[in-house]
Amino acid sequence: MGTEGARHIARMLHTNTSLQTVDLASNAIEDEGATALAHAIASNHTLVKLELQRNGISAEGARLIAGALERNTSLQYLGFAFNGFGDSGVQHIATVIAGVNTTLKQLDLGFNGVCLDGARALSHGLRHNHWLETLELGYNGITDAGACELAKAVRCNTVLTALGVPSNGISNQGAAELASALRENNTLIQMGLSANNIGDEGAKHLACVLNINLALETLYLEENDVVEDGEGAQALKHVLSNTFRVRELDDSLQLAFCMGMHSRLGEVLFPAEGPRLQRAQSCTARPAQPSVVWPSSPRCVGFVVCGVLTWAGVPGEQRSAVQLLDDNSAQEVIKHCHQRIRRDIQFYPRS
Repeated sequence: MGTEGARHIARMLHTNTSLQTVDLASNAIEDEGATALAHAIASNHTLVKLELQRNGISAEGARLIAGALERNTSLQYLGFAFNGFGDSGVQHIATVIAGVNTTLKQLDLGFNGVCLDGARALSHGLRHNHWLETLELGYNGITDAGACELAKAVRCNTVLTALGVPSNGISNQGAAELASALRENNTLIQMGLSANNIGDEGAKHLACVLNINLALETLYLEENDVVEDGEGAQALKHVLSNTFRVRELDDSLQLAFCMGMHSRLGEVLFPAEGPRLQRAQSCTARPAQPSVVWPSSPRCVGFVVCGVLTWAGVPGEQRSAVQLLDDNSAQEVIKHCHQRIRRDIQFYPRS
């Protein structure tokens, strides 16, 4: 497409009032194309998703796009990875995050050569932002110093639900800082730390905070330096096997219980009503999704109790039970364990 094609798209966006998604990835639009698009984005009020990956956009192009975002009131997703505009470009985007833009919710800045200065700028932006929900920073070079800067934002940000920093040269120090920040955060649901240099010490810090943090559900740790039989791996395994989550499915009081492996499910969930939880089956094949038993009466609650342990890429033993409980018993179960949470920790040692 090149810069000329980008200009045509920009002219269309000036007048279009219905198009919501534009994917211009891998089109070599460069800064000239970014300039044309920036003018259109500033005045367009219907575009929701914009993909600009792999376009050779420099820090100057990033500055122009950032300026457009200050005036745009509709864009919710910006894919800006694989452009290589470095810290200078990211600092312009960070200024927008901290400033007047109140609509951007998802931002991908992976593969852009972001280092400490960029991480510091983003951290500042996140501390003043109340709208961004997902930030992807994979395959940059923020290292431990950048992770420490991001940890400052994690401590006080109350909106971000997903943070991805895979392949950033983060070691035990950075993992420890992020783990410490998670002690004060109750909104982050997913954190990506794959392909870093985190060893047993870092894994132990993360495992420790998972016993305290009640929000984080998914932690990616593939391709790190955690030794399979080491203390860090054992700590993560302990978290996996001893926590579970309660999730409300709909308004008819349907609930799904996902819990760690236990041989006596009834006693663990609800000692007084243990006999009512009859084990339906034991299996070794991991289900794609827990299946829910729909009760015949709206005053009943369906339960699925399923323990899943993924260890070194191999599903571990699972035990599951299905039983209908009446509403009163269900409320007692909820009261007993509503703050316990199942962890989905993906751990694969480096080959």
